[in-house]
Amino acid sequence: MYMVKVTIAATGVAQPVIASSVQPASSHACQGWLPQNNGTHTMYFGDSAITTTNSLQVGAGGSLGSFPAIAYAMDLNELYVIGTSGDVLNIMVFP
Repeated sequence: MYMVKVTIAATGVAQPVIASSVQPASSHACQGWLPQNNGTHTMYFGDSAITTTNSLQVGAGGSLGSFPAIAYAMDLNELYVIGTSGDVLNIMVFP
């Protein structure tokens, strides 16, 4: 398990949770992830087609609770977030 910290760059804009400046940028495979919204506004999670109405919604100070590890690998490069500039997201990653 390891932690990823994401600071929301722009309000209302979908951004990847793994910035292109993070190395290696090519792969961040994992079995599961658990987001914690440490900001003061709602955050939304999804794939590259994310919108505020087509996403998982996590309220300020909230989490998805217990999130079971999935049986197959996913890549955090496929995960996007929409939030409010300056808010912080922490993700517990289960490799």
